[in-house]
Amino acid sequence: ISGLAQAAEFQVPQNEVYPSFPDREISRTASGPFSVGRWFAVVDRGTGKVDAATTAAQPSDVVGIALERMIPGATGRILTSGYLHRSQLSGLTGTSIPVGATVYLSDTNSGQFSLSGTRAIGTAVAQDWLAFRTP
Repeated sequence: ISGLAQAAEFQVPQNEVYPSFPDREISRTASGPFSVGRWFAVVDRGTGKVDAATTAAQPSDVVGIALERMIPGATGRILTSGYLHRSQLSGLTGTSIPVGATVYLSDTNSGQFSLSGTRAIGTAVAQDWLAFRTP
């Protein structure tokens, strides 16, 4: 992949379950009173802080998807663009996603995803695989 992207191996001792892509990741600190769940959509709260996207957040507010659970005050990795399997999309782990389906931010569960809704976040490019890019 030389010249196309940067990647690093999994850091298994650090419980990483997704490879590091420095050109598609940011590191931020959870700001709210609640933890940000692994595979949750997150929004920027300013000065390097994020929180789970609320049910009122717009797709343009989303800075990425948390690659690890972040308790308040903890710093974690956030994927800003890429491809995620349904098992990596909170709220869709047990759901089949057909090719071409639109995936939405959940209208009822903060930070989660749905196959119906009003706020599209990406499109399935293959069976059970979402492609997304944040602004």
